[in-house]
Amino acid sequence: MPKSSIASPTGNIRALPNSFEPNAQVLSAIATNELLGRPDDYYATLPARYRAIDATALDMAAKEYLRPDGLTFVVVGDRKLVEPQLKGLGLPVEIAPAPEAAANTGS
Repeated sequence: MPKSSIASPTGNIRALPNSFEPNAQVLSAIATNELLGRPDDYYATLPARYRAIDATALDMAAKEYLRPDGLTFVVVGDRKLVEPQLKGLGLPVEIAPAPEAAANTGS
């Protein structure tokens, strides 16, 4: 079976203990669990949920929650380099000057 292109959840799992270093973060986690109706063992079960995420799960979530007609992509870069690449995608492209450029031109 080919290896998934999804990054390993190891980094997210290893970062969990750092989320509870000061007492204020522990209290915040408890309050958030209470507010969202999560069980008391929510953070204890989180590593297993992270490990269960694979390309298929991400694809299903993207199909459920991301609606292409409701997405806006903001691309920042050298227009001479970026614009031809964007036009090659066949998507509508709207060019807006940077705020400094707009202020200098009086727009």
